Amino acid sequence: MATIAEQLQQLNDIKSAIKTAISNRGVAVADTDTFRSYADKIGEIGETVNKTKYGANVDALLGDVDENGVLQTPTAQAALNFAGVREIGYKGLIYKFHYCSNITSVDLSSLQSVGDQGMYHAFYNCDGITSVNLSSLQTVDSNGLYGAFYGCSGITSLDLSSLQSVGRYGLDATFSGCTSITGALNLSSLQSVGDAGLNSAFSGCKGVTSVDLSSLQTVGNSGLYSAFRDCKGLTTISFPSLISVQTYSLENTFLGCTNLAEIHFRADMQATIEALTGYSSKFGATNATIYFDLQ
Repeated sequence: MATIAEQLQQLNDIKSAIKTAISNRGVAVADTDTFRSYADKIGEIGETVNKTKYGANVDALLGDVDENGVLQTPTAQAALNFAGVREIGYKGLIYKFHYCSNITSVDLSSLQSVGDQGMYHAFYNCDGITSVNLSSLQTVDSNGLYGAFYGCSGITSLDLSSLQSVGRYGLDATFSGCTSITGALNLSSLQSVGDAGLNSAFSGCKGVTSVDLSSLQTVGNSGLYSAFRDCKGLTTISFPSLISVQTYSLENTFLGCTNLAEIHFRADMQATIEALTGYSSKFGATNATIYFDLQ
């Protein structure tokens, strides 16, 4: 049988372990707090701790996590704040807010990567959204943003200037039907697009007047299929870094872009581009002239 001294030491060790466990769950425990107060401290855990749900690190998510750490769908007008969330993993926000017309804006300003199906149809047809911040987004895996903002007709502008790579179906129909987006579309850091990566990504964005694809080097099969369909504001577009394409990479990319007058490629890509499916129809831009004049 343990001595009294040994029993007291065991009790002290248990107290220390409980204190550490409570502290690790985000509730402060002072050295002066009594053991009796630990029960109250444990009761505070559900109110203060932020948990990881839906594959996302939600430690900085404000206002939309319930006492169990479950992400909630707003029932009244709401601006969603994901500031601080750097990664959304596998099926992280799949279908989470689709058809939720109460959402007015989405702050994803810290988001750097989206995993497989991470935001699949996440904000599909949320027509109340007027702004979305994706300025830090760098990589999108397969199906990562598939239809994520499809039909969000209230969005007026996009900043995708940090985006570097898009996987298979990564941005498939992501901003299709976002008819209020206007001005320049900055994709200046984008280097690679996987198979169907930008399939119909910006289809119907009729107010887009220019697209910066200055860093784009490789495009997979159907990578840009109908990517800019009916973007009637486009008048010229250039691919100064493009060096690798597949048979159907550019098929129908500019279908319905009736005001697109010039498409520019590298001079050393002429034979490759002319062999692509859709070249004879100027990749859908029937009023355009294709030039091979870039170095």
